[in-house]
Amino acid sequence: MTWAKEVLRKQLWAVADFCGVQILTHAILANHFHVLLKVPQKTLPPDTELLRRYQLLHPKPTKYQTERLEVIKAQLDTGGPEADAWRTRSWP
Repeated sequence: MTWAKEVLRKQLWAVADFCGVQILTHAILANHFHVLLKVPQKTLPPDTELLRRYQLLHPKPTKYQTERLEVIKAQLDTGGPEADAWRTRSWP
């Protein structure tokens, strides 16, 4: 597999994990790809899962992303409209 296809494959799996879906199979071709997903029933993930998913998208976080994660943690800990917005995003 070429380097670009391997990068795409890793990104597909990371995004699937972030979204809470399961990749059943995939095919990466020269100019497009196919992905068959299993989407679970819609549920609100616990706060720990929300934070884990945020960190999945930023495995090598910048200073801003690290600070943003701390803000998100604080919002989830204290509740309020910001926490509710994080909890009710379009999670699968």
